[in-house]
Amino acid sequence: VDAQYNLGRLLMRRKAHGEAILYLQTAARLNPRSAGTLNNLGVALRETGRLDEAAEALARATQLEPAWAEAHNNLGIVYRLQQRYAEAQASHRQALRIRPGFADAHVSLGNTLRQLQAWNEAAAEYHQVLLLRPGDADAYLALGETHKGQRRFAEAAECFRQAAHLRPEDATPYPSLGFVLLQL
Repeated sequence: VDAQYNLGRLLMRRKAHGEAILYLQTAARLNPRSAGTLNNLGVALRETGRLDEAAEALARATQLEPAWAEAHNNLGIVYRLQQRYAEAQASHRQALRIRPGFADAHVSLGNTLRQLQAWNEAAAEYHQVLLLRPGDADAYLALGETHKGQRRFAEAAECFRQAAHLRPEDATPYPSLGFVLLQL
């Protein structure tokens, strides 16, 4: 079981999710009560677009380990991708009840709220991430997109500039920065 699980995790780290699924499925069959295996299987399934199977594996992981914040957050990400926004919010909020300083869950909840155009709530989540991880370029990008959705272009521009400053090799912020600067 351990060999199958460890090989599956190694393949996930190498972004070989399709291959990882085979090993993680075997590990899950051999030990169906391993929340860790089911969580990793769910993530690998998500990465290959097999969202229904991912949701099933992650829901089982949260049932086996109800106090595992990461599994709840991963389940919420799958629900968001499935456009099951109420369930996504509930999963992310559960992750944050379990672990209030869990920055990734704040990002995930912010992403779900942004999909719903709940701009102020999404912005609050991204601000929380920046308190927890001040140099998080992705949080600045997400906050910039949120401000852009609110038509708060000056604030959006500042967020995109900060993201570009933090990760100068990444061109991602520049199209949005250009757009918001044209709106000023």
